[in-house]
Amino acid sequence: MKRTLRIVPVGDFHLFDAMQTEVARLAASGRGTFRRLGRKEKNRARWRHLRYAGRIALERTRGQAIAAKVTAAGKAANPWQLLHAFIGWTDRHFAAKLQSLTVQYLD
Repeated sequence: MKRTLRIVPVGDFHLFDAMQTEVARLAASGRGTFRRLGRKEKNRARWRHLRYAGRIALERTRGQAIAAKVTAAGKAANPWQLLHAFIGWTDRHFAAKLQSLTVQYLD
């Protein structure tokens, strides 16, 4: 199961940097459910959720927008849970800074 999200911030808000900072801050304080995977790369990141199997690949695109690919893993995985967790986290932390969030369903 793969879902692609396009997240567009308001104005020139650097959403990708803010998301990376927030995940790191929450992880350092022992809170939060998302963790960064792999090495640091410019304009790209991979996250995992502590409870739901799968990963989220983030990429900064033109105009400070973000393309996020949500991929659930495992036969018993409930893909909607990972998608729901990511959309909820984004809304909770950055709702005032978002212009739009679009979901594209791909298989």
